[in-house]
Parts: sequence; C-alpha cells; structure tokens
Amino acid sequence: MVGLVTAITAIIGYGCTVHMSEEVRDASSALPKPIMSAVTLNGSMAFVVLVTLYFTLGNLDEVLNTDTGYPFIQVFYNVTKSYPATNAMTSIVVLAIISSVITEVATASRQL
Repeated sequence: MVGLVTAITAIIGYGCTVHMSEEVRDASSALPKPIMSAVTLNGSMAFVVLVTLYFTLGNLDEVLNTDTGYPFIQVFYNVTKSYPATNAMTSIVVLAIISSVITEVATASRQL
C-alpha cells in the first residue's frame, strides 16, 4: 500500500511537471519520453504492489468494516500485527500525500 500511493501519485501528477517545465528549451520534444517512461515504470510498480496486496489482504469484511475507518490502515495492521509498525507505515503514506500536495500548490502558485 505504501508503494501504491507513490506509484499512483506519480501517474496522475504530471500536470505539475508539465507546467513547471515550460521554461525548458524545446519542451515539446524533451518532455514526452521521460514522462512516458515514468508512467510505464510507475504503472509496473503499481501492478506489483497490487498483486502483493491481493495476497496479503486477509479477510475482506474485516478490512472494509474496520474501526479505524481507513481500510489501508487495517491492512497494515493485519500484516504487521504491531501498532508501532502500522503507525510507521501510515506515516509514510501521509508524507507521500503531503509531498504531492506541496507540488500541486507549487504549480498552482506559478499559475497566478
């Protein structure tokens, strides 16, 4: 799940990259290859994470009806059976999301 968040964010977050790279010389030919390479690589990693998640998910009803309200936290706990490890893994997800938000804000501020 930790890997899935960063892979998905990397796939959907290319608006920031494109807007931030407007000053690059010959951007129309310099950007498409790295962006498509990143989409392919991150899509492959997301597939690996999904297969791993499928095999470690456990009881689906328990995951969906968790007391935490967030199924991914329950998956972390089911795998680790440790609250500190679950908190550490959840912190990684939160930091990845915060990093994505920062790049979105940086892009939006350049558009003002």
